[in-house]
Amino acid sequence: MLKKLQSKKEGFTLVELIVVIAILVVLISLLVPSVMGYIDKSTQASVASEAKSIFTAAQSACAMSRTTGTSEASSTDFKTISTDTESFTAGCVTNNTIANVLDNPSSVNTKEEYIAHNLLEVMGNNVGNKNFSFTVGSTEPYGQNVTDYNTSTSQSGLIIAFNPKTGVHFVEWGRDGYLAHVDAGGNVLCSKDATFASVS
Repeated sequence: MLKKLQSKKEGFTLVELIVVIAILVVLISLLVPSVMGYIDKSTQASVASEAKSIFTAAQSACAMSRTTGTSEASSTDFKTISTDTESFTAGCVTNNTIANVLDNPSSVNTKEEYIAHNLLEVMGNNVGNKNFSFTVGSTEPYGQNVTDYNTSTSQSGLIIAFNPKTGVHFVEWGRDGYLAHVDAGGNVLCSKDATFASVS
């Protein structure tokens, strides 16, 4: 009797192991898409939130630039800028403008540079956990797919379209394959693999 009990205390059979592995594979295949979807939604919400913060700070930076320190600034370099829904003439601050100001903070001469300088001051040089610093001389994000831009430059992209007298028209902030567009009314649209506004 004791021998019979001992002989039954063997390990799992091959069939039992295969059944357990099959169950685990099915569970994993069901869970992975939900986890990936959660990560995507979290990233999208984070990019949208950062864009709203940048928009608010950019409005403050424009207001500061209207009241202090820009009387001697060169005139705004207006560009024709086009989004999916509109086209207008505006000044533009990009991540390159910010990179130049960070690289040489004592040489701020244009209204764009004054706004970039004030934006850095208002934001404390960062957005969320992403360091708000960029590489000098990178290509501008204008008209580029956000994922391609993030990959080719290894940095986030930023466009702030503004009028020196009236303030910010819109902000576009793109990182991790998501592009958030915040319009003058504070409305946010955040899309994966979208394209930055183009200029001419």
